[in-house]
Amino acid sequence: MILSGSDVRDNRDRWEQANDWLTTFNNAEGQELPAERMESFHRWISDDKNRHAFDRVEVLLRDRKYCRDRDVAGLTERQTDSYDPRISLKQWLKRGPTLQMALRRRVMVGLIGAVAAGSVITILLLPGLFPTDGRSDSPRSYETQTGEQAHLQLQDGTSVFLGAQTALSATFTRGRRSVILGQGEALFEVAHDSARPFVVIAGNGSITAVGTTFDVRRDADRVVVTVTEGTVSVAPQAHSVTELGAPPTLHSGAAPHAPAQVTHGQRIAYDENGAVSAVEHTDAAAATAWREGYLQFYGEPLRYVVQAANRYSKRQIMVDTAAGDLLYTGNVVPTRIDAWVLGLERIFPVKTVEADNTHVLIQSIIQAPAP
Repeated sequence: MILSGSDVRDNRDRWEQANDWLTTFNNAEGQELPAERMESFHRWISDDKNRHAFDRVEVLLRDRKYCRDRDVAGLTERQTDSYDPRISLKQWLKRGPTLQMALRRRVMVGLIGAVAAGSVITILLLPGLFPTDGRSDSPRSYETQTGEQAHLQLQDGTSVFLGAQTALSATFTRGRRSVILGQGEALFEVAHDSARPFVVIAGNGSITAVGTTFDVRRDADRVVVTVTEGTVSVAPQAHSVTELGAPPTLHSGAAPHAPAQVTHGQRIAYDENGAVSAVEHTDAAAATAWREGYLQFYGEPLRYVVQAANRYSKRQIMVDTAAGDLLYTGNVVPTRIDAWVLGLERIFPVKTVEADNTHVLIQSIIQAPAP
């Protein structure tokens, strides 16, 4: 598509305005802006084009601090480099332990630098660092902290994007690829391997795929599975996990439900008590919006919205039962959670109570009917 001169100017103006708003919020250092400024911002961002510009600029500014100069090899390293470009890297790695150890050291230095640089890191599990047949009999664990995200490239080629406060472990054998999601949220882009199903165990259930893309969010009392590409088989109550990294064992309670087939643009949820939702159509892009820097919800109980927001918040948000049942539709920007909490008073019959410096309570102001 070719943009006219006026369209280009319009886009430029929107991006400049978005940058001005972001600068205003950053300069406020977490303090609430005056009411008239917030009303002006809400009017401006209600325009879809403005919101798009705001989200893109925010991502650019957020990621800019993770950029650094290219890692150029020094003179000594170049002189001692024995890599032969006429052969593959895999063949070269087999030539000797000295070369492999050198590569391991460079990879580990890169990972340490990425962790020190910021909260979004990419971990690439290269051939030569792990068994080339894709086996990893002992679990390998990964974890993100509050507000952090990470990207894992597993040895079979599967990409895993971790949301904040997420913990998982992966175990690969000749016949099966297993991941246990202990907490948080992860998006899996599974490499196709019909001989080895890819199984994610979360809560009292499992999700099995061969080659597809799906998101798994583990809340305090339920698991939500959303498929963005392909089809997965979801078997609620098939397994229970008592410890991250421990092998799954059969659930001792009620008989497992029949596996449900969930395909592109659908989701299913199951809870710790064995209740299972129907497979329903959903906005898959909204379920994975956290990768773009914001959380998006449609008709979601507020208690689950709060649980997701807490993984990105320095202050923990509590919500009472009545307020937690309210259905929320909208976005939550992780860098402005305090402002979002205060804004709930404008759309719901709730009030916010500052419990202490580390906790805030969302409380319903509707009196419960007398018994």
